[in-house]
Amino acid sequence: ETKHIWQVVALFSMVFLFATLLANIWFYMDRQTQLDKLNLAYANIQMVYSNFIEADQQVKALQNELDNSGAEISRMQNELDNSGTEISRMQNELNNSRAEVKTVQNKLVEARQNLRSIQRRNAQAVDRLDKQIRSLMAWLSESTESPQPASGSGISSQ
Repeated sequence: ETKHIWQVVALFSMVFLFATLLANIWFYMDRQTQLDKLNLAYANIQMVYSNFIEADQQVKALQNELDNSGAEISRMQNELDNSGTEISRMQNELNNSRAEVKTVQNKLVEARQNLRSIQRRNAQAVDRLDKQIRSLMAWLSESTESPQPASGSGISSQ
């Protein structure tokens, strides 16, 4: 009977050892699965972190481009303002030039009128001189045909 007890104890010990071995193998496999999942999660975290770093760098690059664009917009706005000022200055110069041209045109019209007036007076003077010359010629031809006293009172001024 002790032998039978030892056999039962040995059998239970073997079953217990086998169950313990199976439990250890199961725990090892479960631990290995947990480690694989942990490594996969770590790799995913590394990938997310890398993506985050890359996205952060892209955001910084875009922010830099945005700042540069803002500076470029400010520069262009200044150029536009300067162009507007230049256009206003040129418009004022154009208006001044127009006024000067108008003044010159008015002076030209006045000079033409004065020239016509001078031409008219000169024509009148030429007519008077012509009449006086004819009158003088007529008087000279009369005086050569008939002698008159030397007093010279026959010449009339017109």
